[in-house]
Order: sequence, then structure tokens, then C-alpha cells
Amino acid sequence: MGAIAASLIGVLLAYIRYNLFGSIEKHTKTFMGDAGSQILGWLLLFMGIAATNNGGDLCSPTSDIPFALAFAPLMLPCIEVPLVVARRKIGGHSLVASDKSHIHHKLLSLEFSQHQALVWLLVIDILMIAATWALSLIWSPAVVI
Repeated sequence: MGAIAASLIGVLLAYIRYNLFGSIEKHTKTFMGDAGSQILGWLLLFMGIAATNNGGDLCSPTSDIPFALAFAPLMLPCIEVPLVVARRKIGGHSLVASDKSHIHHKLLSLEFSQHQALVWLLVIDILMIAATWALSLIWSPAVVI
């Protein structure tokens, strides 16, 4: 798992560098499509399960990393996706058609720059991770989930 994590970190650091500091005019800006984000999500899921797996008991308090803490970085997308799907279904729109209902679009509509929206999303994610970590110290990992 360490080799996969190290490879993933290397790839993502390069991606972030080009995505944040690249230029459309110089053709150095990159875009992660559906396939890339799905592979990234599956790799994070796999690494989370592997990090918490302690003899097959995912919610074991003796696990190296509490189950909830391993999945804390994925909480924001796991909360946002059902909300977007519900919003589209209630509005009578196609569930797979693109729209501007994602949280980053909402931040951009509030006149945040792309970098400011990214920072806000990272802050929200870090707060969710910190809250999960704090709760996992108080309660058993199964309760935090």
C-alpha cells in the first residue's frame, strides 16, 4: 500500500502544480475528467480499507487508523453527491446532465476566485477530518461513522 500511496502523492502533486499554476494560453493547464476522479476515489477507498483492516474487522478499536478517520477526507464528496442528485431529481432535471449545483460552483457564484474556492473546500475538508479525529478519540470508531 505504501508504494501506491507514494505513487498517488507524486502524481497528484504534479497535477496540482499544473492545475493551480498552469496557463491555458501556454497549454500547461490540466483537467481531471470523470475517469481520473473515479480512479482516484477508488484508490482512496482501497487505501482507507487497507489502512483500517485489522484481521478483517474494519471497526476494530485496535486498528492502526480508525475506520471513520480513514474515510474523513471523502466525507465532503460523499455528502455533496447525494445532495446534488436530490436537487436534480426534485427539480426534474437529468441526474447525469451537468449543471452548476455543485458546491464549488456555488462558491464561484459568490464571486470567489477558483483558488479561493479551492482553499475554502480544503478548509471544510480539514475541519471535517479534525472533527472526525476528535470524535474518534471520544467515542468508538463505530459510533463516529
